[in-house]
Amino acid sequence: MKTLWLAEKLAKKRLSRETSEYLRRLSEGPILATRGSAVELLGRLREQPGPEVTLGQTTWGEPVIVPLEELVMACGLTTGGTGTGKTMFALLIIDAMVKLLPHLEHMAFGVLDAKGELFDRSLYLLAQRLEALSSKNRRAFWNGSLSSISPQIRQ
Repeated sequence: MKTLWLAEKLAKKRLSRETSEYLRRLSEGPILATRGSAVELLGRLREQPGPEVTLGQTTWGEPVIVPLEELVMACGLTTGGTGTGKTMFALLIIDAMVKLLPHLEHMAFGVLDAKGELFDRSLYLLAQRLEALSSKNRRAFWNGSLSSISPQIRQ
């Protein structure tokens, strides 16, 4: 009788342990599938030709490198609380675009920024780029850029 009782106790512990392990693996299934899809997508994005922007990395360390064209051709809105990195995220994209000027003739971007920080930093990136260009490229940059800047800002 005692042997049967002991066998039952041991079986219950093993059954409980194995059930917990099975449920844990089962709950990780969707996470692993999603991660696999994300890795595949990020790999395809990295393989595309042309300029790219490194936006960071995933929680598992996969680099997030996106073709600039994908970002420029899309419409987007970045939201979040104060200090979450919205401005830095936008500046990564703007910086990649500005570095290609004046060679990207058909590229334009706008900055809507209630606080003004993103706008100021964008202007700084543009000024830095202007300083780095030769006088010929500077004129090309300036002539193309000023046509799209509003009159209030040009003054």
